[in-house]
Amino acid sequence: MKKVDLYNFSFFKNDCQYKIGNNITLIIPPDHKKLCENIYQSGSLQTKMQWNCERGGECHVEYTPPKPASEPIATAYLEIDDQNVSDKSFLAIEEIEDDGIHDLCELLTFFGGRRVFVNDDCERYWREIQFTNPWFDIHPCQIMPTLQKAWTQRECLSTNNLTVAILLINATTTNIAQTTIFHLATALNIVHDNFPSATPTNINIVDLTDNDKELLKSDISTVLENRISDTQLRDSYIAKINASIASGLGGPIVKLKNILSEIGLLNAQSITKEIENRIKFFNSIRNKILHTGKFPSPVPNGVFSDTSDDFKVDVVPFVCDIFYTINFLAICHVLGINIANSQMASKAKDFFEKGVRPMCCIKSDMALYEQLEKMNPS
Repeated sequence: MKKVDLYNFSFFKNDCQYKIGNNITLIIPPDHKKLCENIYQSGSLQTKMQWNCERGGECHVEYTPPKPASEPIATAYLEIDDQNVSDKSFLAIEEIEDDGIHDLCELLTFFGGRRVFVNDDCERYWREIQFTNPWFDIHPCQIMPTLQKAWTQRECLSTNNLTVAILLINATTTNIAQTTIFHLATALNIVHDNFPSATPTNINIVDLTDNDKELLKSDISTVLENRISDTQLRDSYIAKINASIASGLGGPIVKLKNILSEIGLLNAQSITKEIENRIKFFNSIRNKILHTGKFPSPVPNGVFSDTSDDFKVDVVPFVCDIFYTINFLAICHVLGINIANSQMASKAKDFFEKGVRPMCCIKSDMALYEQLEKMNPS
């Protein structure tokens, strides 16, 4: 039996343990919450009402700055049973024989919203912001059951070439908006290209019969075989073209619709012109960020339900919010976890279906602890 310290992990109660896979037990010590008081705490915004005798009630916003950690702090630990068959880590560029420790840290980071790491990675991570995903929306009480289910399915991410996507999502440990949005945009591009859609032909742009599709595939394959001598390059082109034909020649918009439909953000059978415009608008943002590195202009009237003249949207947090939600739900879908009814999913669904503008929900860990103290006193 060996012991491995976990850093920057925060949980809502003390003195408990959870079995993960074949040989890992996650131990939450009795003084866990006391230890968590000294790890990185994110900043928070609070809106307060103040009464003014002349103007009546006035709202003002108070900002609490982040509280950095002064040193790496271990808040929990793992017990590794080396008598059992050891687990591998699949959520890396190449598989790692490490008892699954790397995968556990990545999944705790993904579901918990904080960068979790072990001693070997202290120098790399502890000086960073360490609060990765302010949009996460899994209730702390559900993190461990969700993690245990994801653990058994995590190899599916590797099988479907989605490993880099989850690593990019977990790498958003920065307060630089450009860095965050580029990480999330690249992750979304990976999800877009590799998401294992169960119904890839459910939304067609061109009404092609199955016979039409087969004829097109055959004719195009014949032309390419006569024009391209490089077998690998030719097969790559043919695969891409066949996929486009299978989806009704719809291209990336069709694939995006299928993804949104399967993760519960769209009803594929009731896509109106307004919904179509919002999907195209969102896809244009994705393309612009990826291909030019530039941010889009302010959101035009008509995309949101609120079209008042003085309506302005800060595009960056809006885009981050939607990017993160789609990535998160898609990864969860592949892991067999359905959170389509979460608050995070509802906000994205309201945007695509109703044009309701989403507001970024930046959550404070300590505020979350205080809420849970009342629900789950230790």
